[in-house]
Amino acid sequence: MTGRLPPEPPTWLKDLIAAVPELDAHPQFISDIYALHQRFPDAATADLLTHFAACLLRTAEPMRAMNHLLRYLDVSAAPEALWHQWQLYPEQVTYTLTILAESSFLSTMLCRHPDWLLWLLEDAINRPSPLPDALAAELQQQLQDDSQQAGAEAADTLRAFTHRHLLRIGAQDLNDLADIEAATAALSTLADTVVQAGVDHCRRELDAEHGKPMFVDGTGEQRPCGFCVIGMGKLGGYELNFSSDIDLMFVYDSYEGQTSGAVLNDQWRAPISNHEYFVKLAQRLTNIIGGNGPDGQAFRVDLRLRPDGTQGQLALALLAYEAYYTRFGQTWEQMALLKARPIAGDARLGAAFMALVEPFVYQRHLDREGLTRIQDMKREIDAQIADKAQSHTNVKLGLGGIREIEFFIQIHQLIYGGRYPELQDRQSLSALSKLRDAGFFDPELETTLRESYIYLRRLEHRLQMEQGSQTHTLPRQDSSRQRLARQYGFDSWDAFYQDYLDKTQTVHDVFTRVFDHDLEPPGNPSETPSA
Repeated sequence: MTGRLPPEPPTWLKDLIAAVPELDAHPQFISDIYALHQRFPDAATADLLTHFAACLLRTAEPMRAMNHLLRYLDVSAAPEALWHQWQLYPEQVTYTLTILAESSFLSTMLCRHPDWLLWLLEDAINRPSPLPDALAAELQQQLQDDSQQAGAEAADTLRAFTHRHLLRIGAQDLNDLADIEAATAALSTLADTVVQAGVDHCRRELDAEHGKPMFVDGTGEQRPCGFCVIGMGKLGGYELNFSSDIDLMFVYDSYEGQTSGAVLNDQWRAPISNHEYFVKLAQRLTNIIGGNGPDGQAFRVDLRLRPDGTQGQLALALLAYEAYYTRFGQTWEQMALLKARPIAGDARLGAAFMALVEPFVYQRHLDREGLTRIQDMKREIDAQIADKAQSHTNVKLGLGGIREIEFFIQIHQLIYGGRYPELQDRQSLSALSKLRDAGFFDPELETTLRESYIYLRRLEHRLQMEQGSQTHTLPRQDSSRQRLARQYGFDSWDAFYQDYLDKTQTVHDVFTRVFDHDLEPPGNPSETPSA
C-alpha cells in the first residue's frame, strides 16, 4: 500500500513535514504516510500521523517497521481497529512500531494472528505478567474440551497459548516495560504452565488406555504411582530466555508395580509395567510440547541432562536416580542440578527428588579433582568457541559472556554451598547477592557482575527475538548490526561493539582471576568467607 502523491501536497501533509523535518530525507515514508491518510481519512488522522512519523523515525529500523505495518494492515480483517486504538492511546504507536522494527519473529506472528495485536495493546502490554494460578486457569479454559481432544488438537492449543504469551513477554521486553528478571521469570512460568497442562493431558490419555499405575509403598499400602517433571538449567532457575530449549528430566515413584488395566473401545487391555507407562508418558509429553505445527513448537525440549544422556532411559524411578548419582555422578551433573526444580506433576515426589540430590550437589567438601574438572569443562568450551571464531561475538559462551558469570557463581556454590546453606539459590542474581552478603567479594564486584549479567541477558533476548531462533552470536550483516546498535542508543556498529568488548573484558578479567588462580579446595579457616 503506497500512496501516489498529488502534484501539490495537501496542507495537512505540508504541516506534518514541517513538524517532522527529518521526513524530507525519506520520500518513501512520505508516500506511505499519504497512503495511510487515504486509508483512514477521519478528521483526527493528520494529528495521529504526525505523531506516527516522529515515532517511526525513532525506531531502530524505520523502513522495516513501516513494511511490517503495511503488511499487517493488509492481512488484518479490521485494520481500522488498530487505528482507533492508536487514536485513543497514542503511546501505543511506539509500542507497536518498536515490535515491528526489532523483531521479524513477532511481526510475522502478528500477521498470522492479526487479532493478537489488539489483545496485546488493550489487555496485556501494560499489565504485570499473570500469576501462575491465573495463567494456568486461562490455559485450562482454552483446554476445557481437552478430554475430547486428540493429542494433535491439544498440542495446537498449547502452541497457540504459548506463542500469544511469548508475544506479550517479548513486547514488554522490547519496550522496556519489564526488567530482565521479570521477563525471564514470566517465560519460565509460561513453560511451567504448558508442561503441567501437557502432563495432565497425556496422563488422561494413558490412564484411559492402560489404567492408573500403582505401587506398594513402604507401609505396604497400594497407591497411585506419582510422576514429576524436573526443570533444569535456565528453566529451573526461573531464568528462561526468549528462545531457549527447556531442559527436563522425568522421575516416578517406583519400578515396582503395574497399571490397573483398562477397557478401551469395549476391549480389555492388560496392565503394563510402571516403567513402560512412564516412558510412554515421557515420550508423549515431549511430543505434545516439542512437536512442530503450523506456527512451530510450544517449546523445544532437551532431555540430555538425564542420567546417561541420550543413551539413558527417558524416565527413571526415584531410587534409580539415587543409585546413578551415588555411583556415577559427575561434577558437571552437580552443576546442572544446582538449578533443578520440580515444575509439574506430583509435588510430593518432586520434594523427595530434591532431598535425594541435595547431598550429591552440595557436598561438604569439593576436592581438587572436582575443581580441576570444572576448570577443564570451561577450557573445553573456550576452545570450541575459539575454533568457531566466536570468542568475542558469542554473548553466552564467549569470553566475558553469560556463562562466565554463571560459572563464577556456581563454582562458589559448589565449593561452599554444603557448609553455607544460604548460598543454595537457583537464581543467578539472587545467588550473587547472597555471595556478596556472605563476604565472598565486595559490593563493587557484585554490582559489576550484576550489571554485566543484566546487559548480556537483555542482549541475548534482542538477538533471539529477531528471528525467534536459539542464537547467542552477534550479527554479521551490516543492516542487522546497525539495527542492534540503534537499539542500544549508538550511532554506529563500531561504537556499540567497542562498548560490548569493554563490558565483556571486565567480566573476563574477574573470572580469570578467580577461575585460573584463586580456586582452591576449602580446608582451613582462611579459605572461608569473611564476616
